[in-house]
Parts: sequence; C-alpha cells; structure tokens
Amino acid sequence: MFPNFTGSSRKRNVNLSGRRTPSNVKPQIPGLSTQPQQHSSSLQIAQQQRARRETERQELEAAKKIQSAWRSRKVVFRERRIWRDEWDNKYGTEFANRKVRNLNEALDSVRLFLGFYDRTWDLRTGVKRVGPADPGSDLNRLAILVAALTVERGPHYMPVNLVERDDLYTLYRFMAILLHTITRLSTKNLQQTTLIQHILNYISQTPSVAILIIVRSLTPYTTTPMVAPTYFGVLSYITTTFNLNKHPELRENVLKCLIGPFSAAVPQDLPCPTPVGPTLYRALARYYLLTPHLLERLGEEGFQQLASIIHINDLSGAVLENIEEDLQARHQSTMRKGKLSNSPFNVKTVKDDRIILKEKRLWLTAYIIFFFRGRSQSGAFDGSNNNYLKCITDLVGGVAVEVGKRLDLEDEEMTGTGTLDDPYSISDRDAEDVEIEMENGSEQHPRRMLPLPPFIKDQLNTLVEQSSVSSLFSATTSFSQANSQSSDSTRGVEAQLLASYALTLLLVFERQKQAIRMWLYLASTADGVPAVRYLWEAAKRGKIYKEICDDVKAAVRSLKTKKREWPQENQTRAEIPRYGSPAHRQYHTYPTTPQNQPVDEPSGGDNSEWQVILLFLELYTFLLIVMDDEEFFSTGETVAGHKSKQFGEGSRTRESAPPLKDVHDLTIFLKNLAFAMYWYTSQIQGEVQPINSNTSTEQFNVAGVKGMGFEFVKTAVTGLLRMIYLRDSRRNFLPKDHWLMTAHFDMEGFIPAVVAEEEKRHSMEEEEEASEPDPQYTHHEFARRQLHGQQRSHMLAVVVPRLEILQHLPFFIPFHTRVQIFREFVSVDQRRRRGGETDPDAWREMIFHRTAHRRPGEDPREVLSKHHATIRRESVFEDALDEFYPLGDGLKEPIQITFVDQFGAQEAGIDGGGVTKEFLTSVTKEAFTSRYNLFVENKHHMLYPKPTSIEETRELMKDLGEFDSSEIESEVQRLLKQYEFLGRIVGKCMYEGILVDINFAGVFLLQWSVGKDGGGYRPGVNDLRDLDEELYQGLVALKNYTGDVETDFALNFTISSSLTLSNGKTKTITVDLTPNGSNIPVTNINRLEYIHFVSKYRLLGQPRQQINAFLQGLGSIISLSWLSMFNQKELQTLVGGGDSPIDVSDLRRHTHYGGVYTIGDDKLEHPVIQIFWKVLEEDLTDEERRAVLKFVTSVSRAPLLGFGMLKPRFSIRDAGDDQDRLPSTSTCVNLLKLPRYKDRETLRSKLMYAVNSGAGFDLS
Repeated sequence: MFPNFTGSSRKRNVNLSGRRTPSNVKPQIPGLSTQPQQHSSSLQIAQQQRARRETERQELEAAKKIQSAWRSRKVVFRERRIWRDEWDNKYGTEFANRKVRNLNEALDSVRLFLGFYDRTWDLRTGVKRVGPADPGSDLNRLAILVAALTVERGPHYMPVNLVERDDLYTLYRFMAILLHTITRLSTKNLQQTTLIQHILNYISQTPSVAILIIVRSLTPYTTTPMVAPTYFGVLSYITTTFNLNKHPELRENVLKCLIGPFSAAVPQDLPCPTPVGPTLYRALARYYLLTPHLLERLGEEGFQQLASIIHINDLSGAVLENIEEDLQARHQSTMRKGKLSNSPFNVKTVKDDRIILKEKRLWLTAYIIFFFRGRSQSGAFDGSNNNYLKCITDLVGGVAVEVGKRLDLEDEEMTGTGTLDDPYSISDRDAEDVEIEMENGSEQHPRRMLPLPPFIKDQLNTLVEQSSVSSLFSATTSFSQANSQSSDSTRGVEAQLLASYALTLLLVFERQKQAIRMWLYLASTADGVPAVRYLWEAAKRGKIYKEICDDVKAAVRSLKTKKREWPQENQTRAEIPRYGSPAHRQYHTYPTTPQNQPVDEPSGGDNSEWQVILLFLELYTFLLIVMDDEEFFSTGETVAGHKSKQFGEGSRTRESAPPLKDVHDLTIFLKNLAFAMYWYTSQIQGEVQPINSNTSTEQFNVAGVKGMGFEFVKTAVTGLLRMIYLRDSRRNFLPKDHWLMTAHFDMEGFIPAVVAEEEKRHSMEEEEEASEPDPQYTHHEFARRQLHGQQRSHMLAVVVPRLEILQHLPFFIPFHTRVQIFREFVSVDQRRRRGGETDPDAWREMIFHRTAHRRPGEDPREVLSKHHATIRRESVFEDALDEFYPLGDGLKEPIQITFVDQFGAQEAGIDGGGVTKEFLTSVTKEAFTSRYNLFVENKHHMLYPKPTSIEETRELMKDLGEFDSSEIESEVQRLLKQYEFLGRIVGKCMYEGILVDINFAGVFLLQWSVGKDGGGYRPGVNDLRDLDEELYQGLVALKNYTGDVETDFALNFTISSSLTLSNGKTKTITVDLTPNGSNIPVTNINRLEYIHFVSKYRLLGQPRQQINAFLQGLGSIISLSWLSMFNQKELQTLVGGGDSPIDVSDLRRHTHYGGVYTIGDDKLEHPVIQIFWKVLEEDLTDEERRAVLKFVTSVSRAPLLGFGMLKPRFSIRDAGDDQDRLPSTSTCVNLLKLPRYKDRETLRSKLMYAVNSGAGFDLS
C-alpha cells in the first residue's frame, strides 16, 4: 500500500488478561518471535478446557456405540434361542428318527436352521469371537439335519432344476455353511470327522447346488458378495488334512464331490455371466489340481476315476483363462500397492508366495500331462491338442530354467533345510502359514534347490519321449497344401504354437537338448514335409523376416521393448478386447489388449513369429552339425517329402535344409539381425546399469519364452551365422564381399576407435581384478557374481560394440583391416607392459634406471636374468621349457639367448632380434616333431594335438609297473606343461611378428578363436575330415546307409582308441559316448545322435586337456579374444604368412644392404643388386621365389601387411667376389650373403643351386 515507506512502525500491545505485566518485559518488536512466557495464560486455559470437552464427547459416543451393539447382540441371541427351541420342537426329534419327506420340508428346516446357526467357533484352535458359550449343540443339530437331508436309496427329494430362485439361494447358503463348517472342525475328533463324512455325502447328492457354489465363488466381476469358501478349495483341504487311505469312506465321498458337478445337469436360470462348463474346470484347476501328491492321496483307482471325467482340451483352456486372470490381478495389485517394493518384509513375503505357487503349478502341470496321456495313450498329438500345447508351454515356460536344473538333481528326500526359509521344504499344512512364519524368519539359511518330486519328474520326462516329440508336427500340413479352408495365416499361427512348445522343451531339458533336436529334425508334417523345411517356410513368410531382410533397423524395432496396457480395474471380461486375428486367438489367447496402464511388453507384439524363427535356428544349427559339405552344397536337388532310397539319411538332410538360393537370403536376415543385436544393444535392452547395481540386465525374454533372453538369442544367431560363414570359407557359394557390413561403419576412424575400446575393456578388467573378493565366497556371493557377469556382458556390448563385433562377427570387417587392428593391439600391449618402450635394448635400460617397473627391492640384474637363457643346440625345447616356463606371461618381454654347441662352447653372436628368432623357430621345429609325440599330422601334413597322448602316457607307465598313481599323474601334468609352453612359444612368435613354417589343422585353429574349453565351438561331422579322413568317410557311409543299421553294423554308443606302448605293443581302450552307452545299440533312428557323439568326442572330448593346455599358454601371450577376429584360414596366415604371390617390388622397398652393397649418397643400387632383383622378378616363378624367401627367412610366405612387417628386415650383404662360391644365409637375421657375381645367368644358377641344395651356414 505504501511502496515508498522506509521507516519503522510500532505496534501497541494491549493487555486484556487483567494481570499486571512485568516491568522487565520489553515491548514486542515487529519481525521477532514471541517467547513462550509472553503468551496469555487465559488462552492456555481455554485450550485445555476445549481438549477436555472433546475427550468427553468421544468417550460418550464410544459408550453409545458399545451399548447399541450389545443391545443388538442381546436381541440376536434371544431370537436365536427362540429359533433353536422352535427347530428342536419341530424338527430335532423328528429328524433324529427319519429322513426328510419332500423338498418343502427340507427347505423349511434349512431356513430355520440358517437363522440361528453360529459360525464363530473354530474348533481347530479353540478361538471364539462371539456367539454361544458352547457350539456343540449347534453342531449336533447340524449333524441331525445333514443326516435327514441325505438320501441313502430311492429317488431324491430335490428335482434336477429348481424353479424358485429363493429356494436355490437357500440351499446355496446352507451348502456354504457346510463348507465353512468343514474348515473349522477338528481333524482329531472322531465325532467331528464322522460329521465331515456326512456333510460330504450330502454335498455329493446335491451337485446342482455345488455348481452354483463353484460358479459364484469364481466369478470375479459378480456384484453378489462371496459368502462361501471355495468348493474345490475345501475338498483340497480335506485331501491334504486327512489320510484318505485310512478313511476309505471319506475318500469315496471326496471323489463323488469332485466328479458330481461335471456330470450333473446345470440348474436353469443360473446367475452366472460365464458358461458353466469352463467355469467348473477353471475352479478345479485353480483350487484343487494345485494339491500335491493327489495320486498317493486319492489312490491310483480314485485318481483314474477323476481322470476319466476330465476333458483335457477344456481343462487346458480353463488353465489358460486362470493364467490370464492372474496376470491381470497381479498388475492391478501392483498398481494399487505401488509402495510394496519399499518394504523388505512385504517383498520377501510376496517372493516366497510366488515360489510356493510355482511349486503348486508344477503339480498342476504334471496332472494335466497325466490326464492327456490317459486319453491319448501314446502321448501323440493331433489337431485337437492346441489348448494342451499352449497350456504346457505357459505353465512350464515360466519356470523352464529352474525346472531344468531341478530335473538334473539327484533324487533325495524332499525335506530341504527343515526350516521355513526353504519354501521347497515346507509341508502342505505349513504352506498356508508361510507369510506369518516369514515375518519372524531369518536369512541365515539360503534356499537350497531340491529335486522335483518323482511324480512331477516322471510326467515331465514323458514330454520328451521320442513318440511325443516326433509326432508334434504330424497333425499339420505344409504351406504348399494351403487352400481356401486353411489359409497361410492360420498355418502360420499353428506353426507359432508348435514352435513355442518345442522351444520350451529345449529350455527345460538341457541335457536332452541334442536328442530333442534330433527327434524334431526327424518329425514331418501330415503331407511328409520335414519339420525343418516346414519351419523355414513359416519363418520366411512372416513379416519380421521380410522387414529385417530389408532393413537393419527393423530388427531394433522388433526386439526393442514396447509398451502394452492392461484392462481397467472395473472392466468385465466381456469388455476386454484381445490381440490378434480370430485365427490367431484360436491358438494364442493371451495377453489381453491394451486399455489403460502401459507396461513393458517383451519383444513388442511379435513374440509368435520370433518363436518360429528361433526354433528354425535351433534345428538348422543341428542340421549343419550333422551335414557334410557334399550334402550342404547339393541341397535343393531332392524334392521335399520324397526321400531318395539311394542316399538314406543323407537324403533326409537335403530334404530338410533350405536350398542354397534360400540360404543366401537367410544369411542376409541373420547378418542384419546379428548386427542390430551387437551395434544397437543399448537401444534394444535399455541403458546400461552400473556394474555393482542389483538390477538384472535381462530385461525381457525374446519370443515370450522365459530363459530365451537377449543374450541367448544373440548367441544362437551368432553361432549359426558363423557356421554358414565357415561353409562359405571352405567352398565359396556366396558373392564376393557378401559378408562385409562396412557400409554401417565409419571405416576411416574404425581402427583408432577399436583400439580405444580395447583400452576401455582392459581398464574394466583391471578394476574387476582389484575388487575381486575372497575366493571362499558364499551362496549369496555366487548369486551376486552371476548378476555381475550379466551386467558386465551387457556393459561390454554397450561400451565396446566394435570390439564385440570383431570378436563374434569378424567377417563383417575386411581381413586386412583386422590384421592391422591385431598388430595395433600388440603394439599397445607392448607399450603398456614395457613402460612405453618397444625396442628391446631400450626396455633393458629402463629396467636398470626406472624403479617404477620393478618390485620394491628387486635387483634389475635379477629381472633381466629371468629373461636370459643358455640353450643347448641338441635340446632346445627342453632347455627352453626349464628356463622360460616360470616366466608365465613375462615371456612377452624381450628375451636374450646364448646358444652352446655339443661341446659346451658358447656361440658368438649379438642378439639384435635374430638370435631370438632362431631360438623361437628352433623350438617350434623341434617340439612339433615325433620326438616329443605332442602333435601328429593328418594326410595333408597338417598338425593337431595328439588325441591319445595322455592315455598313452598313463598306459605306458602302468605297463612298466614301476610307478604309483601320483607319479603317473605327475607325468601327465608334465606333458600338459609342455603343451602349455608350446602354446606360449607360438604366441610369442605372433606377438613379435615372427613367422614360423608350421601348418596347423583347420579344426585345431578353429578352436583358437573360440577359446579354452571350446566355448562356442560346435563340432560337426565335417570337421572330422581334418582329423581322420577314414573315420569321416565311415560316418558318412553310416548316415547314408539304407539298410538296417542295428543288424548290419552292430554298433553301440561306445568308441575305441588304439594306443601305442613300449616295444611296439598296442592296446585298445573303449569308452562310453553316453551313460550306459555299451548297452544302447545304434539304430536308424538314433544314428545321427551317434554320429554327433563320435564327432564331439574325437574333436573335443578326447583331446580336451591337451587343447586347453595349449590355449592356456597361447592366451597368456596373445589374448584369445584377439584371435577370435579370424577364422582358421586367417589364423594360419597370421602364424605362417600369406599365400598370395610374392610381391618383389614390396620386398625390394623394405630390404637393407650391407658391405659394399650399401647404397651411397647417389641413392643408386649396386649393379649386383640390380641383377639380383631382375632375376627374382623376371627369371623365377612364384614357387621359386617362395623357395628363395624360405632359404633366407626360413618361411616361404610373406608377412600379411607386407615385408615392412618382417622382423628382422630382409637384408643382403656381399660375400666376396669368388665366382664359384654359393650364396649362403643367416636365417636368424633374415640375411642373404650374396657374392658379387658378374653376370645374370651365374647369379641365377648359383642362387637356385644353393636354394635347392639347402645350403646355409655349412656352405658359407
């Protein structure tokens, strides 16, 4: 009001209390708070009086309510006493001696009884809320009434259909009272047990009323309050509480109550918004079939009676409805209780409740399988089993991984830890009280995963019987048979359902995955089309396949988590629309459509198409494993569905596989999909989580199958793509540059970007090693590490995408670029380890002068002495092993070698790199000979670790009889030590850029790129060609044999190996390829499995220890992740150089000259040097040039990046002017000592004579 006023105002204090204000109290200054003693005492008195009056009013209101309630209860008690007396006088005495005569008498007696019956007692615990002092009199009246209402023989007084709605509701209320009473009676009282039997007997005679109880208790959208406990829930309570085997009459009544509603007529005018039949099955599934051990409790005969009235398709559909309703209820509960996650207790309780529910659902699954097999006998499928397949998929798919692990556990007593901290160990009686017990429980005892109960395990195992799996596609027809009645759309939906079921089997039965794949591969449609070809036709017709083939980003859109919405809380089921077309809903009912709250939906809305794609990838991968190259390149020549008798099973593989022209399209799809999964990981999976967070990175499941997460699918796609690439690398059938994806990268900055990513990865590994906990970690630490591994994998995919592509899909990048990256990795590692120094002499000087690169107190001479060795010429490998094995990865640093001859004389020479090269090449030459028996050659003279070396070592020492078991194992470890050291030597050569003239078998090199233990390597029959041509041909003949394999070959699942012992003796050992393999014959059906087992044993199993030891040594020098950038041919090129023609001009540019050949200031070459290059370029063939190169460098192949990478450099020095002298070399330093010949012809003839004679030091 006064914006220009700047002065202060004074406020006058007026005392209205009538008391004198103390003189020492100063007036209140505006802006300052008033002190407590300045408050008016009269105001305080007024506030206290007001609070006292409010308390008195509240007490008065409470007293009125209590008095009113008590007066009402007194009236109720009085009226009930009157009605009791009336009932006793009118019916009590009469019904004690006779039965009810008609419906009217029954209804009148029931109505009067309902008026006074007290339900507030719980005789199990003795707890009383309100009611009469003794409930026993009402229970006696109830027993009399139930007995009178029960008809023992003759016609029943109650008609099938009750016309009057009020009469129906009266009997409904009475049965609700009976069900409630059962749950409150003591099971230890014989009289009350007898009452339960009478009640069940009455209920079994009134199935129409039972139907009403079931329908009203299961209708979630009804406006009528539920006054009765669940009908089947009470029967489950009786089944679990009583030992029915000791109470046969009670068991008989329970069975009658179970079967009655399904065989009774449905009452007219039944107030139910849903059909009665499905509702009954839904209630049975929800409240009774979750009960454990029904076969034992009801007896085999009783359980068969229950199974006889079950229609499996109706039951399966009902279970699917229950699953949908549970999902909706869980989502709505989560939305209403959004703060649930803030309470550790609530979270723990909910988690444990879900674990118990999982266990009960496994029982439900087992019962459904039992009912299905009872109806179908063999377990084979037909066109009416769609609901059953979907039901099993949904029930088992949610816990597939967990069930798979529990299937593999040894059978043991299902007792758990004996505490309620282990939900799997709790009894059925305790199951309902878990939530209460958990409140006071502790986390001291981690849950222990227990085996599945025998009944569940037996029923689940029937799912993977051969007849069950191989008949999966027998009821469908191929897409070529589609007609107007059965469109492609309908067949596509059917294929999606079958694929979803098959994927679930593959996830659950991990140990039997290979057998399941084989039986699915052998399956055919009704018109004879192999399952693999059928799935391929379904997959390529899908929208996802076509879109991803056209655009990489389509894969991102399809895989990316999308939003879906759930129905509103007040919606009825009829108001909820559904996804998909009517054809799709025939097989796939869930999930419900979006209407309100959005939540994450895995894989968008494309789950069903992904299921077909993923199953095809699984089966095509299996097909490639058992298919040799001849069959692969002849696919498409056999008409699908018409098996050729000439080629046996080989024709089956050709029928099943897509034609080569389709494989071209398939590789485009796989390339785009794989690239998207590696390059756009963050867009698909979301932002990367911190490594130490408690958030799992597996945010969704591709194809809607739990366990088939993003990493699982990425691994499957990568594996199949690499398998096709290897086929193409052996025999090109795809266009040149087909595999490259360089258009998606900035290739100019690609190499620096990859090197930077490698540095990030190295930093992450160092941080993890620094924070590594005590190896004696607990169960919780193990779980934390598993989560940590998932997070790290996800983080690597996001942070270093180029590096991930190079390691898993290297063929996307040109080979020459990858070689440059490899050399950059080595160079960066050298600078990191050597303090920035790459020159050996500079590094040694640094060790002397920089203490930061030595341990505290360590003598620099001691450091350098570890890298120096004196090597005897006659035992290079053994001396090298003794001297340098303790170095470990320290072998990466520069080493110094001093050679001594057989007389102990030290050889003259300065190690400027040449002696080191000679040492490394000498070690490889000696170690790979038959002297050490470490490696053997195939018929193409390619080396691979001797598969039987360990067995021969053991048997040889046993044969000598001079060694105990510990000494034998010590010798085996020494042998493995040699393999490991040899791996280090090969790694050292690659690390230093030294080429060695060694040819390794392709199958051995292939395992370099997949790492130790063969992770990611899938051995196939075609790989045996590099190892054992004779075995390969035999297995191909077995696969293509058209006769009776079991009779004609007489094979079993074993394999024999011949061992060479001392004095030329041999010994044959036989091992089982599978447990009890000696008793399993090889038949026409399982021969593919036998072929796979043989291949896997020969390629991975038998030489596993030798290969692992070699790779451990190789990986200590060269990171195996670097080697994963190359295929087997490219790795051989890295080791020994390229096979391309010798580039003379490149060699000339990078040659050093010495002596008189040194180029002077005029920059002109010496005339002899000019003649030498003319001879080399114009007079010699490429083969002769290679011979000259090997004469000088000991290797006939050029370095991958040109002769500029040759270490030491190619050099030429004069050797006098004697025209009769031959050229000589010092291969350790790549030096050619060339006399000064006067003409071109002399130089050529002398040079080639020396080359072909093997002249070297000896002829110098």
